[in-house]
Order: sequence, then structure tokens, then C-alpha cells
Amino acid sequence: MKIKVLNYFIINKFKPNQKKILDVQIMDEEEGSLINKKFINNEKKISFIVRSVGHINPAVENYYPLTVEIDESVDLKDLKDLIFTDYDEN
Repeated sequence: MKIKVLNYFIINKFKPNQKKILDVQIMDEEEGSLINKKFINNEKKISFIVRSVGHINPAVENYYPLTVEIDESVDLKDLKDLIFTDYDEN
């Protein structure tokens, strides 16, 4: 599966329970859940894990907000317009 990051948001920016949200476009869809799936951009060596999938109203095909777990050292603005592929550790 390939996804492109379109935008990013941080909820509760200054609290320890902050949520990092990436708006993504699914470019190459596969069957199955996105939750707990790891995505990587090999060029920049950045990865994240999807923790939940939101929805928008009205629905837009192939566009989703994802709550992600990502290394604290990564600046979310650096993810914008990057393409990520799912990573299978097996």
C-alpha cells in the first residue's frame, strides 16, 4: 500500500497525551486494516505506525486522517508531500 501525506496536525500540542494526525491520500490500496500497520519512506528513513483511522464528512474517496505514533525527533512538517509504503517486517 502507498500513501501520500497531505497535511498534519497536533492535538494537545503541549500535553504529554498529544495526538499526531496525518491527513493522507491512499494511492495504492490493498485489502485489510490500516491500524497498527507501519509505513516507511525509504528516501528520508522516516517511519510511523497507524494507531487509528478517522473519517471526514462528507466522505472523500481515498482520503483519511490517521492518528500515528512517530519518533519525537521527527518534525511533522517534513512529512508533507512524502510518499510512504507499508512495511512488513517478515
